[in-house]
Amino acid sequence: MSNVATIIASAALALGASASGTLAADAQPVKSVVLVHGGFVDVDAMFRDINVTRDSRSSVLHEYELKATIDARSGAVASVDARPRVLPWQECPAAMGSAARIVGVPVAHLRQWVGENLGGATTCTHLNEALRVLEDIGYLLEVGRRSTLH
Repeated sequence: MSNVATIIASAALALGASASGTLAADAQPVKSVVLVHGGFVDVDAMFRDINVTRDSRSSVLHEYELKATIDARSGAVASVDARPRVLPWQECPAAMGSAARIVGVPVAHLRQWVGENLGGATTCTHLNEALRVLEDIGYLLEVGRRSTLH
């Protein structure tokens, strides 16, 4: 792993973005960040929404695997692939296509962009939440850039 990749991975761990970073008490967004050849960052992420009953039994309601490639130079999403693992309704798989709409969007603006552009029956709130988390990669890239200047 290159020095920048090590710093990015370390920053992800320090931020709690690896397994402990959460959007809610029962969500698990980013599981790994790896710098790859040619100035691109591959992100392997997961979102899991769990229901816990009053008698403490839990079940997974939503689970998405998200693979994205970020152009480290421009900070834009170069590619994204969302795969459903567990979905509660028969309409849910149709939302997967909406993930591709973030290609070309700078990660620094994903939270706002997703909120303004991905809504309605063509997408899924839970998938959108997984996509929004990618904005944090911009911070990790900046940490990596600054560390290479010293």
